[in-house]
Amino acid sequence: MTDPRDIVVVFCVDAAFALPLAVALSSAADHLADGRRLCVHILHNDIPPDTQARIERAAPDAVVQWHTLRLADHLADLRGGGGADLPTTSHLNETVYWRLLLPRLLPAADRAIYLDCDILVAGDLAELWDTDLGGKSLAAVPDFVFSTVRLAFNDLTSWADYGVDGDGPYFNGGVQLLDLAAWRERKIAEQTVAFLDEYPVRLLEQDAMNCVCAGDWHRLDLAWNVQLFPIMRPEKFKDTDVAAEVRQRPMLVDDAKILHFTGPKPWWPILRHPLRGRYLRELSASSFQSKTEHVAWRAKLEARRAGAAVGKLVGFGHANR
Repeated sequence: MTDPRDIVVVFCVDAAFALPLAVALSSAADHLADGRRLCVHILHNDIPPDTQARIERAAPDAVVQWHTLRLADHLADLRGGGGADLPTTSHLNETVYWRLLLPRLLPAADRAIYLDCDILVAGDLAELWDTDLGGKSLAAVPDFVFSTVRLAFNDLTSWADYGVDGDGPYFNGGVQLLDLAAWRERKIAEQTVAFLDEYPVRLLEQDAMNCVCAGDWHRLDLAWNVQLFPIMRPEKFKDTDVAAEVRQRPMLVDDAKILHFTGPKPWWPILRHPLRGRYLRELSASSFQSKTEHVAWRAKLEARRAGAAVGKLVGFGHANR
């Protein structure tokens, strides 16, 4: 990458997350500092060209490149040979592993910002991009619920077998600044796949990366990945230093640079999400839908919501204005 204006941002997504991808991209573009430019790489396997065009409307000034992927085509290279498929779950498919391909897919990039799609960007990504990593392989925010390795692995002992301190910090993988040059030099992706091949995990690549990068990640301020589910459901918090820090910052949601919709999503029809109104306004502003399409989509959403058994989640601060 030769243009100092450029900020490399990566999303890994399937067609089911096309709508939140557009919202995430639009919000990132809206808060970007003047004079900077988003260079967006979207890794996918099933988003059709017409939907790609609608997503690109969300950030007309960004440079967007699409990469069609199938993990099986790359695993042998990461392993140096064959092997079985990596584990998945009912709600985590192979897209969670695609970031491991970035050092090879983006050979000219020395760093990249990885973002989950279930987010709203409320701060300037240039600030995150310019973070000094201090020689670490990545920067991330501690997980608000599983803030230590031991908590994340629960009854599994993979961390101990790998030689990692169970009381060491554990990051959430939804927002990461990656030093791709360090990843190439230290073979982070290859080590992560090797860990997954040998040890059982609960949270897939996040567990593996936390063990491989133990002591090799920079802690970002909590505002860069405000994980909403434990804030909406405080009983989910464990008795940890991170939980105490979150409680000491009652305006954290309002001050968030990135809101991360862990748990219930604001576009789901069956819950009264406290940030639904804000999210739908961001969707409307994204240009992913025409005005007519947006009105029809919202009517369908409300009809489904009215016919469902609606749960209620508590609000917080005044972020839902």
